[in-house]
Amino acid sequence: MNDSNGWARTRVKVLSVASLTGLVVGCEAVPVSGQKPDRVQAVKMLQPSSIEIDLGEVRPGGQKNAIFRLANNGTTEIEIARIRTSCACLRVELTKTTVRPSEPIEAKVLLDLRVEPDFTGSLGVDVEGFGPAGEKLFAVLVLVAVLVESKGPQKESKGRLNPCYPP
Repeated sequence: MNDSNGWARTRVKVLSVASLTGLVVGCEAVPVSGQKPDRVQAVKMLQPSSIEIDLGEVRPGGQKNAIFRLANNGTTEIEIARIRTSCACLRVELTKTTVRPSEPIEAKVLLDLRVEPDFTGSLGVDVEGFGPAGEKLFAVLVLVAVLVESKGPQKESKGRLNPCYPP
């Protein structure tokens, strides 16, 4: 027996799980009684090659970078209009700002701790990309451990994950 309400509940659960993993690229309306399905506008989204980028260890005031890819699994071009990072110590450079379907682009994260030379400890920086209308297209987390050489007493931030946002 075909229960359209039960199917709709199942569809919502599937979409919720898929959206948590970043795999939703579109959806289609469900026909109710033999009607032709209406097309729903595809959700614009870019799939990062990794949702976490671990830069490893760096010395205080040091610099480090890494490259990741952004893939457009949809059927239309996606424009990246703005990138936000949660710390001024990290910036992102893109090879292109328009991502065509099935043509991934490279994104380079550049960490520069000269802006916070006394910071030590663990650092997690959120990176988000947005489209022209402000819609979120992707999100990644950049991780780094800032270590000091053992030359006497060390100054370490206590419980401070991100030097750009005080506890």
